[in-house]
Amino acid sequence: MFVRSVELANYIKANSFPDDYIFQLGFRAELYFDSSRRAANRYIGYSFIKWAPDPEQALKEITESLYIKRPKYIYICYSWETSPGFKKISPVLGMYYKLELKDSGGWLYRKTSTLVK
Repeated sequence: MFVRSVELANYIKANSFPDDYIFQLGFRAELYFDSSRRAANRYIGYSFIKWAPDPEQALKEITESLYIKRPKYIYICYSWETSPGFKKISPVLGMYYKLELKDSGGWLYRKTSTLVK
């Protein structure tokens, strides 16, 4: 899994700028380190949301950060597509992101310059 994460991180790094944000929903927190890109919020892994004192507030914070910081890439692990977190962020994906690639672990969405129709 980590080898694939390094490949994905290298792709992100090659197609973004050092000051770009990224976000991942699932268990690929290593993408932040391996791509040398900043997290769009303080919740770098889904477990941190579940362990937060108020998980619903954590999901709200995540969603707001995606609207405000508009990360260049959002990676969603396949196993998280039915999670409450995915349901909260899917409107952001639908409006501002296009699916760029799929790998064995999930989907990588890229921010578009205009609203997606």
